[in-house]
Amino acid sequence: MTLGGLLVNHRTKRRYRLDGCRQSHVKPLLSLARPFLSLVTSPQLLNVVDLRSFLSPIEEQYTVGSCVGNALASILEYFYFYATGHVKRFSRLFIYYNARMMEDEVSQRNATETDSGADIQFAIVSLMKYGCCEEKFWPFYEHLINIQPSHEAYVHGENFCLDEVSRLSNNINQLRQCLAQGYPFVMAIKIFSSFASNHHGYIPMPKRHEKSSQYRHAVVCIGYIHSQRVFIIRNSHGIHWGDHGYGYLPYEYLADKILAKDLWAIKSVKNMKSMSNEESIAWNDFPILSKSSSRQDILDDRSQCDIEYSNDENDWDEDGDDDNNERVESESFNIHKQYYRRHSQELQREYSASSTQLQENPWVQPTFINYFPMTHVPAPTISMNTPFMGPFPYHSSMFNSSTPLFRPF
Repeated sequence: MTLGGLLVNHRTKRRYRLDGCRQSHVKPLLSLARPFLSLVTSPQLLNVVDLRSFLSPIEEQYTVGSCVGNALASILEYFYFYATGHVKRFSRLFIYYNARMMEDEVSQRNATETDSGADIQFAIVSLMKYGCCEEKFWPFYEHLINIQPSHEAYVHGENFCLDEVSRLSNNINQLRQCLAQGYPFVMAIKIFSSFASNHHGYIPMPKRHEKSSQYRHAVVCIGYIHSQRVFIIRNSHGIHWGDHGYGYLPYEYLADKILAKDLWAIKSVKNMKSMSNEESIAWNDFPILSKSSSRQDILDDRSQCDIEYSNDENDWDEDGDDDNNERVESESFNIHKQYYRRHSQELQREYSASSTQLQENPWVQPTFINYFPMTHVPAPTISMNTPFMGPFPYHSSMFNSSTPLFRPF
C-alpha cells in the first residue's frame, strides 16, 4: 500500500489518511454538469439545516486512500434512504477503483496499481458511466483495493448511475441554498494539524504558519448552523473523530478557494425517486451546536499533532493547485482534451437516450411544482418516526425526542 501522508495525533495515537483526494492536471470535461438553480432566496434560509438524520452510520477508511469513494458513497446512501426509508450500503472501493481507471485512460500515473487516491471529477464521471453497486457485491477489503470489480458488480452498478450533477462555487449563500434544498455536496479540503486535534468536532481556521498537507481530503458537507457560522461535514475517519464522526468548518474555510475546491452536488440518481421542490427543502432547525462542539472552552492540542509523509515522493504529485502558475499545455495534454471532448459527447448521447427511457418510467420521472414563499408554508409536522438503521452508533442528538425534526412534505 502506498502512503503519501498520515495525520498523526501523538496523544491519542490515532493515524488519519489525508492524501486520498487527488488534484489531477488532466480534467474530464464535465459538460453534463447543470448549473445550480436555487429555489430558496437568502432571506428564506433557516438558521440550521442538518441532514444527519437521513445519513447512514459513519464509516472508517483506515489507512486506505478512499476518501473520495467514501464521500460519494455516503451521498448515494443518503438519496436511497430519503427515497425508500431503508439503508443500502454502496461500495466505496467500486467508486475508488473506477475513478482511478478513468484517470489512467488519459494519464501515465498507473493509478489502479497503487493506493494513490482519486480525483473527485473522475469519480463523478465514473458514476455517470458505471454507477455504483452495493457493498456486498464489492466489499471494503484491503486486498481488493487495486483489483478491478467483478462483472456482477458492474451489472448491479448500472442500476444506480448519476443523472444530474451541479458544480458549486465558494459562495456561502449558494452553499447554504444547496443544503437547504436537501442536497449534500462533496468537496476537497486542505488539511492542517488541527484536523486531528481534540477539537470535539470544531475545526478552527488555520494559523498563518501552521503546517498543511500538500494533498487534499474529500468530505461531505451535510448542513450548516448560521448562528455559529459553521458548516457541518461528514468525515470517513470513524466515530472517534470529531463529534461522533462529524465536524464543523467555519464559513471562511469554504469561502477560501485554496482551502476548499471541487465542490459538487449530486442532484439525481437513476432508480431513486427524485425530490420535488417542496420535498427538497430541509425543515429541521436545531437551535445551537451541541455542547461538546461549542467554540468556547475547546481544548486545542494542535501541538501534539503532526503530518508525516512517505519517502517515496516520486510516486506522488503535488496538490495540483495552479492558480498562480501558468501551465504550458503540451501536445499530450491537448490530446487528452480532445479525448475527453469525444468522451463527453458520447456521454451526452447516452444521457439523452437514458432521459427518454426515464420519461417512460413514472418512478424516476422528476416532478416540478411551483415553489411558494416561506410565509405560505403550512405548519410542519413535529413528530417523526425513528427509522431503523441497524445496530450502529448514532449522533447523540439525531433522534432525541426533545429535538423537533420536521418531516419534508
